[in-house]
Amino acid sequence: MPNAVIAHAPDGKFDVEALKKRAAGIPSMDGLDLVPGVTAAQRYDWDETTWTLGSGYGRQTAPTRKVVALDFGVKRNILRLLADAGCAVTVVPATTSAEDILAMKPDGVFLSNGPGDPAATGEYSVPTIRKLLDAKVPTFGICLGHQMMALAVGAKTKKMHQGHHGANHPVMDYTTGKVEIVSMNHGFAVDVDTLPKNAKETHRSLFDGSNCGIALDDRPAFSVQHHPEASPGPQDSALPVHAFRRDDGQGEGVMGFPFSCGAGEGVAQNARRMRRRAETRMIQAVATPSFPDRSRQQPTSCRPALRTGHPLPFHGRGEKSLMTWRDFFDRDHALYVSERHKLLHADLVAKGVAAHIPDTRAQVLDYGCGEALGAAYLAERCARLYLFDTAPSVRAKLIAANVNRANVAVLDEAAVAAIPDASLDMIVIVSVLQYVAEAEFSRMLGTFHDKLKDDGRLVLADIIPKDVSPIDDARALLQFGLHGGFLTAAIIGLARTALSDYRTLREQYGLSFYDEADMRETLADHDFTCERAAQNIGHNQKRMTFVARKVVEAE
Repeated sequence: MPNAVIAHAPDGKFDVEALKKRAAGIPSMDGLDLVPGVTAAQRYDWDETTWTLGSGYGRQTAPTRKVVALDFGVKRNILRLLADAGCAVTVVPATTSAEDILAMKPDGVFLSNGPGDPAATGEYSVPTIRKLLDAKVPTFGICLGHQMMALAVGAKTKKMHQGHHGANHPVMDYTTGKVEIVSMNHGFAVDVDTLPKNAKETHRSLFDGSNCGIALDDRPAFSVQHHPEASPGPQDSALPVHAFRRDDGQGEGVMGFPFSCGAGEGVAQNARRMRRRAETRMIQAVATPSFPDRSRQQPTSCRPALRTGHPLPFHGRGEKSLMTWRDFFDRDHALYVSERHKLLHADLVAKGVAAHIPDTRAQVLDYGCGEALGAAYLAERCARLYLFDTAPSVRAKLIAANVNRANVAVLDEAAVAAIPDASLDMIVIVSVLQYVAEAEFSRMLGTFHDKLKDDGRLVLADIIPKDVSPIDDARALLQFGLHGGFLTAAIIGLARTALSDYRTLREQYGLSFYDEADMRETLADHDFTCERAAQNIGHNQKRMTFVARKVVEAE
């Protein structure tokens, strides 16, 4: 329902009630198929090329490829760009059958932009697109065409709270590792969490983390949400329409992206290769908030931290440091005393987390996961595993390590916020709360409550009680080293930690401690009930793990 009206009256007199009535009469976009009002009435050919100074629009007189454009509301400039690329373009109505399109023997099919709810248009267009994809005809889509392709491979679309409209939208292109400034005009988006295994995300909005492009691994097809044809508009994304062609053995594929053996794996593979560099750039574009001073400072002598968790940026009372906890974990550090210690700890944590996953259909978020070396083990035990850590370099490692795991997604802060409410079966946070101020923990609990299903569970692990001393932690590490075969390294590691930046930060900021009553009270304040688990996740059984569930009011 519109909540604003823009109107102009030369005499300055407005009939406000009439304007409100007109606005109220505008139907909701949900379920609205607007394509019949804008699609071509009949088939036609197009040969006009783009404008050049001094000569105006030209004509394509020697096309080398034939493209069929399925018209959902196509813009003329995309047709001109296709003609520029050497294509003889035939535009057909949106209701044209796959059989009629294939009978034209096209070298490629273009799925155009257009208005309305993609799910409504998809009722008649998706079966057609599926047949074209099954025939392995090179296919490229933009805007509504992008959403149609996603629907055709089994993904879903969703109405955006606030659509994207205008000319200056930053989009990360995983196929190049660069940020493009593009034009957009859409109110629906592809739900990236519903993409099948053969579809890989190639572009993402840096404004809200929404999907802006996909490519298929097993056929020559890809699409983008933005408008590379925008005129006037940014030209960063104009490249994809410069070479619409089948694989001809020379390494050229659909829309200028390489495809192997006529399939779309080139785009997806290149996107995976570039993701580590691209994600690092992307997450640096997302603002990292500042957090309040710590409210639970208990400075003590140095205590070795036993897991690379999720440090958050904050400043001690009245002090400013050249380094924060986030800075510390965003670089190389030596909290693990040896590689064997690191691997054994990761295995122990992964198995401890897995024991709390409800079933293989679960959607799980590991919040503050560190390097998550046990991600493969967890991914086999749930339907979808989300990994989040606040440190950019850690996320880059996570992306590189999990690029071939279809059900693992590495998220930044904006992407965590964009997870649909009531969609997660489990959220786990291990060895993180010791670095988090009380105010920030409260904010996190609000987010967790929103994202969990009513029957979901929140697992808070490796919590440091108030009565655990540094000697207790040191003893637990030495015992772990004795049983794990790295006792000497553990002894050396304890001495090294005492002289490290970790100790400096510990003395400046302190750690957060909770006894069982504290944790129950804090969780109750955020509408959670909790039970203490019989075993802590990790090797130190002096620390605690809690399993919390949402308080759901009876209807």
